[in-house]
Amino acid sequence: GARLLVTAHTAMYHGIYKSTDAGESWALKEPIFPTNTIAFDPSDTSYAYCGGALDFGVWRSTDAGESWDILTGFPGGPGHSYVAIDPSRGSDPWAAKTAFGVYLARNHGETWLGASGDLVNRWFYGIGIRDVEGHGAMAAVCTNGAGVHIASDVAASAGGPWAPPALELRRVIAVPN
Repeated sequence: GARLLVTAHTAMYHGIYKSTDAGESWALKEPIFPTNTIAFDPSDTSYAYCGGALDFGVWRSTDAGESWDILTGFPGGPGHSYVAIDPSRGSDPWAAKTAFGVYLARNHGETWLGASGDLVNRWFYGIGIRDVEGHGAMAAVCTNGAGVHIASDVAASAGGPWAPPALELRRVIAVPN
């Protein structure tokens, strides 16, 4: 059956749940921690990344979600973390951390680089990356009170320059699909 991973962060359920039978049954994976988002490396699905809620940082699985380890090189501090994968560079995940900024990883999350560029509002509530014809990989970050910022060809520029928000929204948590 199909493998599925989901994250949960509710009053009753939190953590990463895995199904190997297309969702008929689910198993909670260790360690158990509050989560926000999950993303797979499209070129090697044994790698998956999870953005932790609260102060739980970014986690990585190297065995398709069976086990998880925190990426100690990810910038610390309080706040929620959100992850996304550039489809053309799956070994280099991206993360947005509330109150700290946007980061790009190298070597499956071993090294993290600042990618906030010219953004002045660093309260982020989501990140998404997609290949867009004519623009390369485009990233969108959602902010609290400052709208949605877009950057083109992020693989080449390592983030930014970020365009002024096209949407002036108070808080957006959806990212491009």
